[in-house]
Amino acid sequence: MGLGKVEQFGLIKKSSFFAVKKLTLSLLLKKY
Repeated sequence: MGLGKVEQFGLIKKSSFFAVKKLTLSLLLKKY
């Protein structure tokens, strides 16, 4: 159970990281 929770948290962290990356990229593209 504990392992599953850690895995889930890692997935959430990964997805959020990619979302932030996409957001910053779109903002940079909008600027230029």
